[in-house]
Amino acid sequence: MAVIKGKAKWASITSPNTKYDPIYSINLIVDHEIAKTFKEQGYFVKQEPEGPAVIIQRKVNGPKGLIRPAPKLYDKDNNEIKDPVNNGSYVAVQYNAYSGQSEHGPYQGLDLQAVKVLKSVDSQAKDQITSDGNELLDIND
Repeated sequence: MAVIKGKAKWASITSPNTKYDPIYSINLIVDHEIAKTFKEQGYFVKQEPEGPAVIIQRKVNGPKGLIRPAPKLYDKDNNEIKDPVNNGSYVAVQYNAYSGQSEHGPYQGLDLQAVKVLKSVDSQAKDQITSDGNELLDIND
């Protein structure tokens, strides 16, 4: 498992997004170098207005009726929480990279394991993410 830090956008951690198939997910705004590395490794990187975002997901429904549990969500003091993660919050995301082969061809993805909110942003606060992502480097862990 690996950990990556960035700014949260459209996080569905404790309850899945059910617009289509139920899925836990987070769009993680990262700096351009991190985004480039993920893209070179074949992972999907979405260009958001705030900067590049690595998409990390966990499908709820698995094979043979498997129901995957929600990823763990922690505050900065390692207490488990159930609060929503607001856009712009600085987070650390634990994920597991996977790949395989199916009848449709090769596949790979990033399975969302856990999220730690390092610096929460009030849901009413103005979005403070810049397009170049440089402010990510200014936040102390």
